[in-house]
Amino acid sequence: GEGGGGVESTHSIILRLLPPVARAASASASSLPASEWPLECTLVKARVRRTHSSTSGGAPFPKDFVWDVPWGGSVACEDVLAVVPGGDVLSLVPTSSLSLLDPSSWMEQLGSRSNAPGALGNLTLAQTALPGTHDSGTFALTLEPVQPPDAFVGIMEEVCAAVVKHGMQINCTEPERVAELFSLPWSVTQTADWAGQLAQGARSFDYRGYYVNTTDTWVAQHSLQANTSTTPEALGRALRAFLDANPGEVVIVEYSVYGAGNASDLCGRFERALGAYAYVWDEGVVIPGNPAIADMVAGGMRAVLVLGNGGQRDPVSSGIVNDYPNSCDSNQVVAYDAEAIELFANETADAMRKIGWQVTPQAECIVANVVLGAAGHPDLCLRVDHMTCSEELLGLVAQINGRLSLNFVLSTYAGVTPLHSAAYFGNVWNVDAVKWKVVRFVPALDLVLLANVRRAHSRPVHAARSGLWGAVP
Repeated sequence: GEGGGGVESTHSIILRLLPPVARAASASASSLPASEWPLECTLVKARVRRTHSSTSGGAPFPKDFVWDVPWGGSVACEDVLAVVPGGDVLSLVPTSSLSLLDPSSWMEQLGSRSNAPGALGNLTLAQTALPGTHDSGTFALTLEPVQPPDAFVGIMEEVCAAVVKHGMQINCTEPERVAELFSLPWSVTQTADWAGQLAQGARSFDYRGYYVNTTDTWVAQHSLQANTSTTPEALGRALRAFLDANPGEVVIVEYSVYGAGNASDLCGRFERALGAYAYVWDEGVVIPGNPAIADMVAGGMRAVLVLGNGGQRDPVSSGIVNDYPNSCDSNQVVAYDAEAIELFANETADAMRKIGWQVTPQAECIVANVVLGAAGHPDLCLRVDHMTCSEELLGLVAQINGRLSLNFVLSTYAGVTPLHSAAYFGNVWNVDAVKWKVVRFVPALDLVLLANVRRAHSRPVHAARSGLWGAVP
């Protein structure tokens, strides 16, 4: 039936599963279910949503389709996460395949230690999409502001004055009270420490360092100082323990400095804590030599340290191109990041780029949420930022994260470039309040890339068992 600009129709879809590329290269891959290969699964009466015409002249999709998954696992035929048009081909990602990925070792499960075509290890870091966390150290913020006060402190003063005008009884001259009521609830973007973030699939970290001169200590900051569980020494130990336990994983630490600290000193402390895993990337927009991930793993380059950049899509001479929506309006966040995804569809892996799926609260947004929420009218915030009111940033984060999905990303991308020719989905996908259920679409993007690489190197030979195989893209 018609609806929302799309058409829903019924088709039989053929799914072909190939042996896991990591099976021979990794002992951990043997934990994946063993089966005879290839497996065939016919998805009968699957519901297909057409977001645009898939063939010239608006002809319907062909009846049968094939998508090659470059690693193995059982598939529930009725459980399809995304079916998205790409040119005249449907690309299919089954939910149950993604559920077999372990968020602690998903890179290895995709073949990070193998150089074979179709294995993740055959790609460079600049070709790979990675889940990342925004303001990664805010899980341990205190009520102590950074010195000198940053711009967010000024926003909080403005917020306090505004809510007092609306009848709330607060002494805005007490910095700790203002921090407790406003700064802290609107500065925390992550609830898990780095071990917890890694366990949710994150592989890139946004560390904003603040140097405490009186103790010669670095801690994380986001307007407020974090406690000493966020020193580079403590976080470096957490990363090192994770890398010890998961020998096929690679992480990125993008560090920046607030205040008077020295960036080289901060980097050096991370480097010493990480030991042999540390690799300092200090020139160019890709890692010098652009090594394959398998070569990075084999060579011990598994914890990449790189100085962060600011701005929104601003050209850079080294490091990762930064980007973020800079809005508290969920519709604007979605529109901005949809544009970023469309740009990825036209770009190549000649630089590493970031996309930020995040809410940036300004004074008007915070005041509306605090005042309207306290007045018992949470739905009125829909008029301001298209989300219900929340007394803290994490409440808005939960709502914006609910709008992020694999189907959204692939549909947006396929509107520019057919998925069967996709070669680049950007690199660092930063989110707040990271959860595997939120970011597991990112390894799925890598699955699409790997299927395309495999397809380019060898055309699969179809089994004739069902007689239903369609053309492989």
